[in-house]
This record gives sequence, C-alpha cells and structure tokens, in this order.
Amino acid sequence: VPCLILGRSKREHSMIAECRLCLQSKELKDSHIWPAFTLRWLKKNSLSPYLRTVGEPNKRKQELPTEKLLCGVCEGKFSRWEDQAATNIFKPWNDHRKLPLSYGSWFQKFAISLVWRAGVSLYEDYKDKCPDLIDCFDKALEHWRLYLLGENKAVKPYEHHVFFLTTTKNLEIPEKFHAYCLGGFDYSYVATKHRVYMYFLIPGMLFFSSIQPTKLRSCKGTLIGKKGEFRPAQVLGEGEIGSFLIS
Repeated sequence: VPCLILGRSKREHSMIAECRLCLQSKELKDSHIWPAFTLRWLKKNSLSPYLRTVGEPNKRKQELPTEKLLCGVCEGKFSRWEDQAATNIFKPWNDHRKLPLSYGSWFQKFAISLVWRAGVSLYEDYKDKCPDLIDCFDKALEHWRLYLLGENKAVKPYEHHVFFLTTTKNLEIPEKFHAYCLGGFDYSYVATKHRVYMYFLIPGMLFFSSIQPTKLRSCKGTLIGKKGEFRPAQVLGEGEIGSFLIS
C-alpha cells in the first residue's frame, strides 16, 4: 500500500526542557506524533517497508518523524491508551474492515491525545496563519492537556469523532485517494474565517475534533463517547472536513 506522510520534524539529541503535557522540566523523549503501532502495522502489511513524504516523494524513509514533546512518564501514559486502541480498534478494522467495534474510556483519551499533540506541533504555524481564532485554539489545547493529565474530567464542550475509511466507487475522487486513506499519515488544522477543527489521519481511520464551533452537528455515528460501539453507516457530514479529506 503506498503511504503518504506529512511531517515536519527532525530527530534531535537528548535534551532537558519543559514537557508539553505535565509542564515539568525533564529529559524529553523523541515523541511520535503518529502512534508507533501504526507504522509497525503498515510495514507488516505493505509491499514495501519504505515510506514517502508528500514534500519529498522520491526520498524513501523507514521511520515516522518525531518531536521533543514529552517526558518519559507522559510518554508511558499515552502508550497505555495506544496499546488498547491498537488491539481493540485499529488492527481489527484494518485487518477485516468490519463494524461494529466496541471501545472504553481509553479510546476517548487516545483520540484526544492525537489531536492535542498535533495541535502542539502545529501551534506556531496556526498562530501565524489564523490569528483571529488563536484564543479558541489556546483554550482547546489547554482543556485537552488538563484532561489527559486527569486534572479535568470533562470532555465537553468539545467533541471528538472518528470516521472509518474504506474503498468507495460512488464518488469522483482524486488519483491515489484510496492509498492516502488506507495507508496514509496526515494531521492538520482545518480553518475558515469563523471555524476551526483538528484533523488527524492514520491508516484507515480519520479523527477530527471541534474547536470552533465546539459541536459538529451533521455527522452520524462518528462521535467518540466515554464508552460505546461504532456501527456501520457512518456519515461524515461536516463540509469542511469532507472537503479537506477529498482535497
């Protein structure tokens, strides 16, 4: 499966700095923005062990990019949720492409950890390009940070969604769209003058979270609750999210 990666970071030497989650000064790890289990699965199931970036399509890589974001303790916190998400959701979906799939509170934490680390990684770019909504962005990132630390028990007012991707013959879609959806890695913010969302893609699964407005009213079967079950016939109703995916 061809793989697309949009990454911006380079591996650095060990360093002592503020962990972006717990805000303590510690030795920071080389944190993956995309969970490492996604790469392991892709290498196992791909015809090629190499990855290619959108920016450098002719340059082969074997690892996902990392950034100095988290200390070892916070990395371990994320890893526990990632292990459960990999075993109970990611692998069953990508191996069999069948719903329903059940989940517990760990999946909500996993999803929020994805969009939070993406938001931290993209923060300076967002502040430069979308200054009118930077207060909304700041508020969401801090809310998610405290939730991930266990200091804030409320997920609301924000919503977190996941859309399970598969092949389709019913849409006019760009070339290599299926390769992007089923073997791609991407994260971004999706912003208009009055709206902003976070967008996070791993193979076969698209996560998206509301920032402004805080609710996504036209999606069906995609909302991640404290626990539940994802069923077939999901609807990706938000125009900006669907348009960004197709583009």
